[in-house]
Amino acid sequence: MNKAIELQFPIIDLLLTMLQHMAPRVIQCDGFCSRAIITNTSILAGCKHSVALTRVLFLTGMQKICIDNPLVATQLYVDDTAMLAAGEKRGSTPSHGKGSKGFC
Repeated sequence: MNKAIELQFPIIDLLLTMLQHMAPRVIQCDGFCSRAIITNTSILAGCKHSVALTRVLFLTGMQKICIDNPLVATQLYVDDTAMLAAGEKRGSTPSHGKGSKGFC
């Protein structure tokens, strides 16, 4: 929430999205429903704002990794973060390992 507010995510959209994500979830199968499950550790698949929330969550950390490791090329995709190190011979990309530590 704090990062989203800091990055000026639209507040009404943020509040409605958080209510939706934090609401109890029910699994339905063949007309039967499970008990409501409360979750607070995942995003809601298919939600219009899930990608935006993921980007908000990663933005500051990704920027810091790029600043601290200018030779590391990073890109943020919807489902994962891609890291690519390329060189002509073994050991030619020592900056890649340093950039990876930013995720730990």
